[in-house]
Amino acid sequence: MIVKTLSKYDFINEFEHHTTHRISYSALSSLYDYYEDYAICIGEPFERHKKVMYLIDICCGFTEYNTIEEAAEAYSISPIELEDATMVLHVLENGHVVVQKY
Repeated sequence: MIVKTLSKYDFINEFEHHTTHRISYSALSSLYDYYEDYAICIGEPFERHKKVMYLIDICCGFTEYNTIEEAAEAYSISPIELEDATMVLHVLENGHVVVQKY
């Protein structure tokens, strides 16, 4: 197996050039930071369930919303219930949230 280590620039570039999933630069930057922090916490490179992390996993697994209220409304629950139920990344640069689908 060949493994490619991605810088933040490479990670974002992969999305912009190889997917039709539209997610903001700021949200992609937040996702990269999340995965990098996770890798540091576990003490090894991030590999989703010990498999290669594919772009499609991220595209299908996360959605960006303008606000947490908008995201909660999409699931018909409150913002607090949403944060209790799944991972919610707050994107500081634009105020959006990235929600892991569940």
